[in-house]
Amino acid sequence: MSRSRRRRRASTDQVAVVDRLEIEEVRPRRRGERSSTRRFRPLRWLFAAVTVAALLTAALPTVILRTDLKNRILPRAIPEFEGTIHIGDGTGGWISPLSLRDVVIRDETGKEVVRIDEVDSERNVWQLAQDAEDVGRLRLTRLWLAVEITESGSNLERLFAPFLEDDDDEDDDDDDDDSDTNVFIEIVDGKIDVSHPMAKQAWSVEGINLSADCPADIAQAVTGQLQAVVRRDEVESKVSGQFQWLRPTEFSVEKLGVGQFHFLSEGLPLELLQPLWERLGQRIDLAGMLVANLAGTWTDTDAGPAAEASGSVSLRSLSCAAPRILGDRVRLDHADAELAIKIADGMLDLGDVKVQSDLFGVQLTGKLPLQELSLEGILATLLDPKSLHYYKVRIALDLRKLAGTMPHVLRLRPGTDVESGQVQATVESIADLQGRHLKLDMTAEQLAASFEGQRFAWSQPLDLKLDALSHGPSWRQLQVNSLRCVAPFFEAEAQGDHRAGTLRLTGNLSQWQQELSRFVELPQQELQGTVLSQSAWEIQADGLTRATSRVTLQDFVYRAAESLPIEERLLTIDADLQARADDSGVHELAWGKFAVVAMDDQLRLEVTQPVGSPSLQAAYPVRGELHGDLTRWMARLQP
Repeated sequence: MSRSRRRRRASTDQVAVVDRLEIEEVRPRRRGERSSTRRFRPLRWLFAAVTVAALLTAALPTVILRTDLKNRILPRAIPEFEGTIHIGDGTGGWISPLSLRDVVIRDETGKEVVRIDEVDSERNVWQLAQDAEDVGRLRLTRLWLAVEITESGSNLERLFAPFLEDDDDEDDDDDDDDSDTNVFIEIVDGKIDVSHPMAKQAWSVEGINLSADCPADIAQAVTGQLQAVVRRDEVESKVSGQFQWLRPTEFSVEKLGVGQFHFLSEGLPLELLQPLWERLGQRIDLAGMLVANLAGTWTDTDAGPAAEASGSVSLRSLSCAAPRILGDRVRLDHADAELAIKIADGMLDLGDVKVQSDLFGVQLTGKLPLQELSLEGILATLLDPKSLHYYKVRIALDLRKLAGTMPHVLRLRPGTDVESGQVQATVESIADLQGRHLKLDMTAEQLAASFEGQRFAWSQPLDLKLDALSHGPSWRQLQVNSLRCVAPFFEAEAQGDHRAGTLRLTGNLSQWQQELSRFVELPQQELQGTVLSQSAWEIQADGLTRATSRVTLQDFVYRAAESLPIEERLLTIDADLQARADDSGVHELAWGKFAVVAMDDQLRLEVTQPVGSPSLQAAYPVRGELHGDLTRWMARLQP
């Protein structure tokens, strides 16, 4: 087509268009007829509105995360939170994973307690909106916590208390929902700075790398791993652990599921346990380092949870104070324990636990009820005749260190200094057809102490042996088959119970004087001879307790300056008493006789009337007879 022809056609088209426009402008519009342009205008507005709404919706997460709106919305979303949360920056959207930067949490005073450099989630907004329980993988990079341990717990517990409190309504709603949270948390290069008002030094946990996987399907195990470094001043120690747990269908104290753990610590500060003791209602001030290598398992049985744990535990630089030890503070350089314990059927099986420290050594064998893990409960268990278990306790004590650490518990008088002393004891509790068979074997040696400038020393060992039968948890139900105590200058033997029994003592007076002179400064005197004492007691049918005693002195010699000498080849002292008594003491002396016999010399006294609340200061109505040489009696009765 030529150029001239194209020009003519274009001009013709323009004329036609103009003609049509002119025709449309001059043609009258019929009634009811609408313009096509106006007919499509609402659709355009609708399309534009939908488009804008879609764009705003798509950009909403980004707008919130990239502006300060996120920090304005958070307080309204969690009004019960008394602190503040500030997020520096964030990215993410409906289809892109969420990521937060520079997250800072402050307490109600404005003090910074939590800081996280990066929080990365593999989930996006759409996925979280569809299923908020499926959190997925959550990675926290360079998490920092400032923990202040207080008497009531910690600052973190106080700050996050609204989220830790149980909500019964929410629990009921959760029961109707069978879904569980699915989350995998990973902490990379975390740090915890810890301060304690009772601690002289602050310490921190650095290089925390933790991973915990909690699948929604309870058929899959919950697993976790931890690695960290505990730092105090220039001292560093590593801590690591791992666990695996198969959850029960219904979690409770009686149903704990099945699991296993392994914990390794080169030095964990015991101050971390302070909130735990507070939660258990125990006022214990604890400091020191825990070194441990423990492994264990737990499972559910028809009789309840069962668990096992074995390994080694060591305490370093231990400092402990509690009301039970009367204000004393126990300080140990070290305490090392080897253990292999089991828990089953409500019993704690100690296996063969060994504890060794610079203050004491203990070896424990036997089973104890979990509900009776107190000193009173343990003593009652050792005396329980119905128990079929075997118990054995071995103890070795350093009395010098024990007295320096626990003077109030030992009730030492002020000014007393224990220089040395070693005590070793073995206690056995054996099931018997007649009751609970108890055996005690104790030895004390190298005893030395001083009091107000006077030195005490005991060169020979002191031995104590007990063989008894327990018919119940009270001492009144304890029957002593034999009790024997051997010291350098005396021996004692006893048998019986609170209803009837005998006691026999023998001693050498010259040795007694020699040993006693090591303790106290005695006046210039001479003491010789042997002593034999035999006593017996019995509760009679009328409820009165009758006690008899005979003391025999043989080859007795006493000489001292400015005193009359006493020489007795054989002298006996007899006492026969009847009294009304119970556990609280003697309330009445109903009747009594007293006699001193030395060859032809005799002194006899008799209480003629009952005496209430007898004591050394009480007045006694007596009648008596005196026979023999008055000169000898004056020597015997001299002060």
